[in-house]
Amino acid sequence: MISIENITCLGQEKDDILPMVNVAACFVMEEATKTNAGPGINISLMLMVDPNRPIHRGFFQDNKKKSRNITHTLELTDKKTCFNYSIFMHRCVKDTLSPVQMKLNFSQSDSENAIGVLNMDSKRNATVDVPFVKHCDKEICIPDLKVDFRFTSDEVLVTENNGFSVLITLDNIGDDSYNTSLTLHYPPGLSFSKMEPTGVISNPAY
Repeated sequence: MISIENITCLGQEKDDILPMVNVAACFVMEEATKTNAGPGINISLMLMVDPNRPIHRGFFQDNKKKSRNITHTLELTDKKTCFNYSIFMHRCVKDTLSPVQMKLNFSQSDSENAIGVLNMDSKRNATVDVPFVKHCDKEICIPDLKVDFRFTSDEVLVTENNGFSVLITLDNIGDDSYNTSLTLHYPPGLSFSKMEPTGVISNPAY
């Protein structure tokens, strides 16, 4: 499962790249015909992250190059062989409700000259969903959001080149909330300057 502890879309760190989850691609090989040559074949493997989404959340990183696909040519010599891969994500992941899908395709890369040949009935692909961690044991998490705001000074004087601050408190006393948005409306005579997060309370609204 993918931890959401380091995921945030606030501040300058939202574009940071973090290793989020490790996946293992494992192959089990059984010899269908008994020979003296011994098992051993070369395969071409492709792993894809979020293959059905136009914008993928996870990616592989090699020499600072990011890609949703990775392709390797590997040799299978043992009965069971596993290969490990790290999936990276930006710190700001907006969709943490739907799982990240991993798809694997493989084929034999040298079947014409190989001593061992991959069985035509062998399964050549696999798909697995990697969910994000939920902080509730229910099938459906039910948040309980409350919002409050106040001016930081007792008097608000609206003049030219003058400013004032509004303190907004968003609290969640229920289960985790995802894709939460907060909209502040203000008169056209005012202009928005900046927003600064002042702290995070337990049971956050993601």
